[in-house]
Amino acid sequence: MWHEGRLGLRGPSDAGGGWRFAPPEERWLRQLDSELPNLFEAFAASHPPRVDMQVRFRIAPDGRRGLWLDLSREGIAAIVSSGGWLSRLLDDGWIIELGQRGEGAVSGPDGPVLQPAFPYSWLPAWTPEGEALPLECLVASFSQPGPRINRALTDAAGALLDAESIETPSWCEWGAGYGNLTAWCSRRLGPSGTALEGDGRAAGLLRENAPRFFPGIAVSAARVARGMSPPVADLWLLDPPRNGFATLLERLPDLSQRPAHVLALHCHQDGLAGDATALRSASYRLLNWIAVNAFPGTDHLEVVSLWGSDDQA
Repeated sequence: MWHEGRLGLRGPSDAGGGWRFAPPEERWLRQLDSELPNLFEAFAASHPPRVDMQVRFRIAPDGRRGLWLDLSREGIAAIVSSGGWLSRLLDDGWIIELGQRGEGAVSGPDGPVLQPAFPYSWLPAWTPEGEALPLECLVASFSQPGPRINRALTDAAGALLDAESIETPSWCEWGAGYGNLTAWCSRRLGPSGTALEGDGRAAGLLRENAPRFFPGIAVSAARVARGMSPPVADLWLLDPPRNGFATLLERLPDLSQRPAHVLALHCHQDGLAGDATALRSASYRLLNWIAVNAFPGTDHLEVVSLWGSDDQA
């Protein structure tokens, strides 16, 4: 968050309600990729014209610098029309995206102009063997905060499956995004898989990445809904939004062929609590779990959990 001339973390207020602002601390700056603190300094030194806005920084493996500014339409129009600050960043080599509509800023003859943002290999996905795969996404794409955390999550998922000696002939991934975990699934779980993503823009990137990085995997822009018919699979992998996948999991008791196991990666405690309740109600039990400190400097942990149906336990 850029707030009143400072860069820091936005989080819930300790007093309840509203939000608090925490300036950068050495303890979490040390956990970031080495070049990110330099980007923070360069951004602050550029004197952004807005008082408050949410920001996201990316450094691609080849050193390209990315910046996403989450602003209202009025805020975007004001930054673009004023020109000077945005033009200086573009001239300095930053790749800039603005707002929720997937727009990118580029230099025009009369100042910055907006056009559809161009995907790029910002954050590598990982194979089970540790090979980095340059999937394409946007700076604004929802993904892990950094490549080390990204790999830690897939390593945790693999460790849970190995600990229970789970082999699966078919799998279905819910909330696949642009394929960040799908690439790992296709290598670890095999080619009989389905990747589903409800957000249209993310699903478009998923389709673009599929032929190169996970050919043969069925991909679909399916949105989780109460009336949908889930694909039949031995294992479900869940990468749910903050509020979880309760709408999906509440359907488990009604399925004639339900998954033997569910592997879930939760980024928020509320979604984890709700989904755990739904899984228990559907007669699944927790087999094992691992917590990953995916958000340095905050109280949030990402939880990777493995569940088995009572029929299989």
